Amino acid sequence: MSEEIFEDPEMIKAFVEEASEIVGSLEADLIKLENSPEDLDLLNRIFRGFHTIKGMAGFLGLDRLVEVTHAAETKLDKLRKGEEKVTPEITDAILDALDTTKRLIDEVRISPISEESAEEPDETHVRPELQQLPSLEIHTVRTDVKRLDELMNLVGELVIERNRLLQISKTGDDDLQDVAARIDLITSQLQMAALRMRMQPIATIFNRYPRIVRDLARDMGKEVELIISGEETELDKSIIEEINDPLVHLLRNAVDHGIEPPEERESLGKPRKGRISLSAYHVANTIVIEIQDDGRGIDPDKIAQKAIEKGIITEERLREMSERDVINLIFTPGFSTSDEINNVSGRGVGMDVVKNNVKRLGGMVEVESSVGQGTKIQIKLPLTLAIIQSLLVMSGEEVYAIPLTSVIETIKVSPDNVRLIGGREMIYLRGEILPILKLKEIFGAEGGKPNGEYVIIIGLAEMRIGLAVDRVLGEEEVVIKSLGSLLGSIPGIAGATVMGDGRVALIIDVPSLINAV
Repeated sequence: MSEEIFEDPEMIKAFVEEASEIVGSLEADLIKLENSPEDLDLLNRIFRGFHTIKGMAGFLGLDRLVEVTHAAETKLDKLRKGEEKVTPEITDAILDALDTTKRLIDEVRISPISEESAEEPDETHVRPELQQLPSLEIHTVRTDVKRLDELMNLVGELVIERNRLLQISKTGDDDLQDVAARIDLITSQLQMAALRMRMQPIATIFNRYPRIVRDLARDMGKEVELIISGEETELDKSIIEEINDPLVHLLRNAVDHGIEPPEERESLGKPRKGRISLSAYHVANTIVIEIQDDGRGIDPDKIAQKAIEKGIITEERLREMSERDVINLIFTPGFSTSDEINNVSGRGVGMDVVKNNVKRLGGMVEVESSVGQGTKIQIKLPLTLAIIQSLLVMSGEEVYAIPLTSVIETIKVSPDNVRLIGGREMIYLRGEILPILKLKEIFGAEGGKPNGEYVIIIGLAEMRIGLAVDRVLGEEEVVIKSLGSLLGSIPGIAGATVMGDGRVALIIDVPSLINAV
């Protein structure tokens, strides 16, 4: 950078982190302001954001950043005083200033700092007021991710021992049961504390989307309002990073395919401005992310026609498919209903990206749509990938753990419910025909009933199958352990866990089983 800045690496790092957080909030707030131009509290909050960045940049001698934020601050002050009104053009200008602000912050982030200055900052570079500058990020602790992983491993071991102690306590005296209950409570608290260290609010990515939706809608001549809720919901940092691309694709699809042009909406008796809602919330140890629009919906007939034209399915196969099966064809690689190719759609990429990313995280995608009314897409994900809630089942003499985020329901079946179609056993369930896999046959388990007594319906992304098992033991929290280098990768197995009675249970790899079907 051209200007001379104060080269205290900790000070610069604190500035970059705080300024980046403010910028993320500013972008979302500016889009809200465009839709609520009379909201003075919101306008003041945006003004304070630019003012705060300007003040910090001034302390650090970042003159270009001061100039840009000051220009935005001046424009916002006129809006506050009522000298000007919020218009799309003024919003564009402030967003441009925000883009420049982000770029300049990134320059500070990547500016090389010599080892000499990192160890002993040159006092001649320190402006007098900097020596009195209070600490900036006081509510946070920075730590190496490896240390967090080590902590999670220790918590995992403690969970295993907790489960063993609970098992022993069932046959012990009252004192032992009291101790077991206490350890159970402390372990759970430690576990949640360790998990929270890796947690981040989903607002870190949600705040990017109002700008994406706004710019895309303007490019396409549409009027769209994005309503966000649950942005304070937290989940594992690694999952947040992986889910960003799928959410961007879904939002772009909602604007491009879902929301109609204003004139068309008026002719249908709808408001000119389309509405897209993005929400996140917890259900037990699962996070649910929903994207819902009030657009034209997904037409199963159009999906089927395109799928037949592209050779994805046959007429005969179509007759066997439920409406949901047809809608789920949108996840097929290369599938698109768009008649023309542009920079948003028509190339057949997008929904397959959603499917693959969600599959990699062991989650599920469910689509509900009504023609002319809109579409709701729901993504269910685990909170963390280290300790999971599972459904314990027995097949033969072996115990298996199925990740609970993949379990849809458990049903008891009789031979009459099972049909043979194309040489494969299927089950007919509420209008759908689902293939059945027998865990005993897959893994060569001995004993048990020939066909199993229960079927566990599991899902991955948009796909569903049934697993035939002999017994359902119940739910239990398990720690995923690698099988190690000697055993390597076993198809259908994601790892193993030690249960409370000391037995080893294999953890089912849902993606590989479903892909095998």
